Amino acid sequence: MTASVQPTDFNQVTAALAERQIRLDAGEAGVREREVVVELNQGGVKTDRATFAIAVILFILPGLILTNYILDYLRSRELQHTTHAG
Repeated sequence: MTASVQPTDFNQVTAALAERQIRLDAGEAGVREREVVVELNQGGVKTDRATFAIAVILFILPGLILTNYILDYLRSRELQHTTHAG
């Protein structure tokens, strides 16, 4: 059993667009492969440095926030003791 569709202008345009999209997708895949090769050859070090810098910032920032809260807590305790004693 086979099925066929009568060729119309709409069907032909749709088929042409689908074929064009397939060719564009294949070309885009080739471009992506070349970009990966170029990035590995040139940009790998820059990416590693940026990742390292972000990691350092993300590890230091919580420590600074925690230190700030601890110092604020100690200062508020000290102020409470001085106001109650005086």
